[in-house]
Amino acid sequence: MELLYHYTNIDGLRGILGPHDDNDDVKLWFTNAGYLNDVSEGDELDRIYKKVCIEMKDCGEICEEEYKEISDVRFNKRGIIYTSRDDKTGKNMKCFNYGKTTAYICCFCRNGDSLNMWRYYTKNNTGCAICFIDDRLKIHKEREQFMPKDTAVGKFEVCHVTYDDAEKEKIIRSEIQKILRDLDEAQIPRVGNLKKAVTRKLSQYEFKFKDACFSSEEEVRAIYYVPNNNNDLPEKRKNKIKYRSAQGLVVPYIEISFPREIMREVCIAPNASEEAVASIKNYLETENYNVPAKQSKLPVRF
Repeated sequence: MELLYHYTNIDGLRGILGPHDDNDDVKLWFTNAGYLNDVSEGDELDRIYKKVCIEMKDCGEICEEEYKEISDVRFNKRGIIYTSRDDKTGKNMKCFNYGKTTAYICCFCRNGDSLNMWRYYTKNNTGCAICFIDDRLKIHKEREQFMPKDTAVGKFEVCHVTYDDAEKEKIIRSEIQKILRDLDEAQIPRVGNLKKAVTRKLSQYEFKFKDACFSSEEEVRAIYYVPNNNNDLPEKRKNKIKYRSAQGLVVPYIEISFPREIMREVCIAPNASEEAVASIKNYLETENYNVPAKQSKLPVRF
């Protein structure tokens, strides 16, 4: 069991814990991945991938022709870009694969009392870190609510973010090596099939890698891959994308309901006043959240 903390301000606390008109559950907001705080979101995979491809060619793990095929692939948060030969004209054309889903992400931290997170995510010294139990987060009662009719199209997962470049390179190299072994064992030619296999396998890391400068966030992500085609969604979940304003943008997000049992405790910002702490504890008690609320002991004055 791992404890995960979601840092938010007081408005965010009330938005998550309610009360809600339709039920008494906890509601987490999953933000469209294209609108997260890191403007380079999704670019780390491409940077690491290009470096690994060059290294594998230089050490002889792949030949020049294989390198040309897979080095042509580019990953970014809008999709996958690669070159493909047009069968009719015989010319090479740029292809854009935007995929069948869009990632919506809810962010957590492994550290429940992080000075950097308090500084960044709380306002007026009255923010909170809501503690959730990861096992219960992974298995929740509305897991299927945004799943498409074709369950191969979308999925839900909880994953740790990787910051260290050496670890990222190790992961990507290992995945490419496995693809090569699988093709060889199946006696399928590498050239002509490698690109498709690589794009299919590696795209899952698009939102699991971040720049090392964000490592203090110690982030764990819950990711929902929502079908882009509204017709692929269950009837009750069509047109459920919502919008909020943030940093001058209109940000798309979805609400996912979870049972209250996923909560463990609430940690209150270190410099919150006694009155603020008392008000948060009263709110939790009034809304029948039977979880402890404690204040951070960090000796800081913001």
